[in-house]
Amino acid sequence: MLPHYFFAFLFVSCWLLFVIRLIEQLFETEPNIYFNRLRNCSRTMRMYAPFV
Repeated sequence: MLPHYFFAFLFVSCWLLFVIRLIEQLFETEPNIYFNRLRNCSRTMRMYAPFV
Protein backbone atom coordinates (compact mmCIF):
# COMPACT_ATOMS: atom_id res chain seq x y z
CA MET A 1 0.00 0.00 0.00
CA LEU A 2 1.29 3.43 -0.88
CA PRO A 3 1.92 5.97 1.88
CA HIS A 4 -0.68 8.58 2.69
CA TYR A 5 1.45 11.54 1.65
CA PHE A 6 1.56 10.17 -1.89
CA PHE A 7 -2.20 10.60 -2.23
CA ALA A 8 -2.07 13.99 -0.51
CA PHE A 9 0.58 15.08 -3.01
CA LEU A 10 -1.50 13.72 -5.89
CA PHE A 11 -4.57 15.59 -4.70
CA VAL A 12 -2.72 18.88 -4.16
CA SER A 13 -0.95 18.59 -7.52
CA CYS A 14 -4.25 18.05 -9.30
CA TRP A 15 -5.78 21.14 -7.71
CA LEU A 16 -2.66 23.23 -8.36
CA LEU A 17 -2.77 22.24 -12.03
CA PHE A 18 -6.46 23.14 -12.18
CA VAL A 19 -5.91 26.56 -10.56
CA ILE A 20 -2.87 27.37 -12.71
CA ARG A 21 -4.67 26.52 -15.94
CA LEU A 22 -7.69 28.47 -14.77
CA ILE A 23 -5.58 31.57 -14.20
CA GLU A 24 -3.64 31.18 -17.46
CA GLN A 25 -6.70 30.76 -19.67
CA LEU A 26 -9.22 32.76 -17.67
CA PHE A 27 -10.05 35.02 -20.61
CA GLU A 28 -9.26 32.60 -23.41
CA THR A 29 -11.24 29.41 -22.83
CA GLU A 30 -14.86 28.52 -22.23
CA PRO A 31 -15.70 27.67 -18.59
CA ASN A 32 -17.00 24.17 -19.37
CA ILE A 33 -13.45 22.99 -20.08
CA TYR A 34 -12.49 23.73 -16.48
CA PHE A 35 -15.52 21.89 -15.18
CA ASN A 36 -14.55 18.88 -17.30
CA ARG A 37 -11.01 18.94 -15.94
CA LEU A 38 -12.31 19.27 -12.39
CA ARG A 39 -14.71 16.38 -12.92
CA ASN A 40 -11.88 14.20 -14.28
CA CYS A 41 -9.75 15.09 -11.27
CA SER A 42 -12.59 14.27 -8.88
CA ARG A 43 -13.14 10.93 -10.59
CA THR A 44 -9.44 10.10 -10.16
CA MET A 45 -9.56 11.04 -6.48
CA ARG A 46 -12.62 8.84 -5.90
CA MET A 47 -10.81 5.97 -7.61
CA TYR A 48 -7.83 6.23 -5.23
CA ALA A 49 -9.81 7.17 -2.12
CA PRO A 50 -10.46 3.56 -0.91
CA PHE A 51 -6.70 2.98 -0.68
CA VAL A 52 -5.98 5.95 1.58
